[in-house]
Amino acid sequence: WLIVGGCLLASRVYLPAAEWVTVRPREIDTPLHNPMKGWVLIDHAVPGEIDAGQSLPRVADGSAYEWFQDVAVLSTWALVEPQPDRFDWALMDRAMAFWAAQGKRLHLRFSTDQFGRFPGCPEWLYAQGVPRQFQPDGRSFPDYSHPVYRKRLRNFLRVFAVRFCSDPRIETIDLRAYGDWGEWHSGY
Repeated sequence: WLIVGGCLLASRVYLPAAEWVTVRPREIDTPLHNPMKGWVLIDHAVPGEIDAGQSLPRVADGSAYEWFQDVAVLSTWALVEPQPDRFDWALMDRAMAFWAAQGKRLHLRFSTDQFGRFPGCPEWLYAQGVPRQFQPDGRSFPDYSHPVYRKRLRNFLRVFAVRFCSDPRIETIDLRAYGDWGEWHSGY
């Protein structure tokens, strides 16, 4: 805050009053479209919960959620790599294709923590020796420092990058490989 305050003070000192501009935004009844910030529609690309347009008949104005410019497509590592080196991107592809066709910008989000009833970390990793940790609420997570976890995560990220990093439909990618929501508070 000290730096911000100093910058504001400096701008008042060096900018002549005649050059000041007062802005008073007008009040609106719709969301303010602010690129890379604001409201995001979430589509869970997980079995039984994918939307990919199924909810549109229930949208009051009949549009593809016209208030939302961005759609976050969420999934987990376990769902897209159910077996080592065997990837199933079908739900991601379906959600991405639908929302991109509606003119939405895409945010991809992947987690390694348990996502409701869906595992975040592939079960086969535990069979390869990665220790499982449990939280008080019963959710589990892997030992993020284990060499097998790190090696397999690197492989997943490499495959993910080859598939998605040059896709022009994607605005942001959020890979949450350590802790609840990628915030390191799963006990490690």
